[in-house]
Amino acid sequence: QQSVLFGLDLAAKLDPKVVVPRLSRGLLRHSSPAVRGRAIKLFSLHPDSATLKAITQMLQDEDGEVQAEAIGAACAIFKAAAIPVIRPHLESADPQVKRRVLEGLLRHGDAVAREAALGAFLKMINDSGAEGGQSRVEAASLAGEVSDPSFPAHLGRLIRDDPSYSVIHAAMAAAGKGKYRGVLPDIIARLGCNPTKVGARDALIQCGEIAVKDLTLALSDPRVSRDVRFNIPRTLSKIHSQSAMNALLGGLIEEDRSIRFKVILALEEMARQFTDLSVDREVIERSIISDVMLYSQRFLIFFTIFNRREMSLRDASLLSHALTDSMERVQERVMWLLSLVYPAKDIRRVWAALRSDNPSKRAQAIELLDNLLTGNIKRYVFPLFSDGEHDQRFKAFVDFLGIEVMEAESALRSLLEEGDTWLAAATVWEIGLRDLKGFRDEISALLISENVVLREAAGIVIQKI
Repeated sequence: QQSVLFGLDLAAKLDPKVVVPRLSRGLLRHSSPAVRGRAIKLFSLHPDSATLKAITQMLQDEDGEVQAEAIGAACAIFKAAAIPVIRPHLESADPQVKRRVLEGLLRHGDAVAREAALGAFLKMINDSGAEGGQSRVEAASLAGEVSDPSFPAHLGRLIRDDPSYSVIHAAMAAAGKGKYRGVLPDIIARLGCNPTKVGARDALIQCGEIAVKDLTLALSDPRVSRDVRFNIPRTLSKIHSQSAMNALLGGLIEEDRSIRFKVILALEEMARQFTDLSVDREVIERSIISDVMLYSQRFLIFFTIFNRREMSLRDASLLSHALTDSMERVQERVMWLLSLVYPAKDIRRVWAALRSDNPSKRAQAIELLDNLLTGNIKRYVFPLFSDGEHDQRFKAFVDFLGIEVMEAESALRSLLEEGDTWLAAATVWEIGLRDLKGFRDEISALLISENVVLREAAGIVIQKI
């Protein structure tokens, strides 16, 4: 059976006019329903009198899948003339058969037939019985094959509220296939749910250009769930259009740096896959400069809080690790951004060498970077990877930001005000380690934080200071 099915699948990919006349009609009487169903679908692509006779016989087949294929074949060949033949099957208990009948009536029937089909569709789409899930799946799938003004509302309801993930997936796929604009917000909301995010992404990608505006609005809306927004950049990167590329470029101003990193990765993937789309170099440069400023601030704060007299404290400090990790992530983001405006292979080679434990490889990478970068980008980026002494780098970053050197307590206070939850929690812990009494008001305010880590850290530290 499997070899026969494989052969039929292969035949379907070839020219039916050449292949079908050479196939045995015995396939239409094969013991396997799957083979019979696949065969009638194939024979209907190039019908003759024997095929028409077989379709009539197979409309009475005991297997629902074979019946469904026969109904589809009859409608494809006879069109409106098939309506009297298929209409009795509207009462079939098999949802797949009923769905094929409805499709035929909606495509080829008159106003009366369409009205009957829409009535049957409503019963299927609202079937909440024990076996209703499959009826809703088939009804949703039908809405992706033929159109009716009432379909988007039904699909949106299924996507939002149906308890069955199979139904939700079928409804999203149908909405994508039918390119129903009104259902887009419901599909986008499903990006935040693990069991449905892949199906939602596929549907949105299939919608293509019409989905870009809704995706762009959701990406920039802080009221939209972070889990949803986190999955939007990759979705946009799969839509081959300049507006999708521009939406991602606009996402570079996103304050949530985790989402922003997703935007950067999506831009890199999009630029690599769709070479005909243009990347705005000025937007990339502004984003790089923003990250350089952030790195500079992190560096100054790090060496203000953990000066040479406190090296042993720094080694044991959660905050030192959090700041170091933050600076490394900034460097990585800058490298990805550079790959959008410089040869990506060269940038990847530089980044790999910079992360090496081999000092000579790192030195070679810095030299290559020095030769590769030009203009403002070189002036801003090169100090991030410089191998100069820390004191020299500290002075360079002070001059770059044009600020006065701050005290350690001011540096800690600035971290609490930044809005980075992980750094804030690490800062709270550092305040506790240093037993800094002057932070009681700030720590007390965090006892009601929505973030459980920050709230628990504040609860422990407030008892110590």
